[in-house]
Amino acid sequence: MKITKRTLYAIRALVAIAESGEISINDIAEKTGISGKFLEQIFIDLKKSGIIASKRGLHGGYHLSKDLKKISMYDVMESVGEEIEVAPCIKDDECSTPCMVKNILVDIHEKLLEYTKSVSLKDIIERGGKNAEY
Repeated sequence: MKITKRTLYAIRALVAIAESGEISINDIAEKTGISGKFLEQIFIDLKKSGIIASKRGLHGGYHLSKDLKKISMYDVMESVGEEIEVAPCIKDDECSTPCMVKNILVDIHEKLLEYTKSVSLKDIIERGGKNAEY
């Protein structure tokens, strides 16, 4: 399993939003160093999933739609289209003959799902530290 830039950038942008309350996409891009165009694409997915919302106008911008504790790493991954997949045979029964490690891989898959569902945006912010960069 590899977490893509799309998920990492989504999390970094959400941290910037959480710390600012309401913030423009340009300010997020400046704070994080992430392309505004790429953020726009990510924000479409985050808005569809109800993680963020936007307000138009002079004092508009993006804000979180949910409490920090209620946004899990799994929610972010799922909203940007990323799946946890330890091996293809876990989801699909593509294996013509089950191998001896499949049960272990299923356990690993379940533990990763459980862990990503348990880590909230609040946890990420607290563990990141005050001096950590976006």
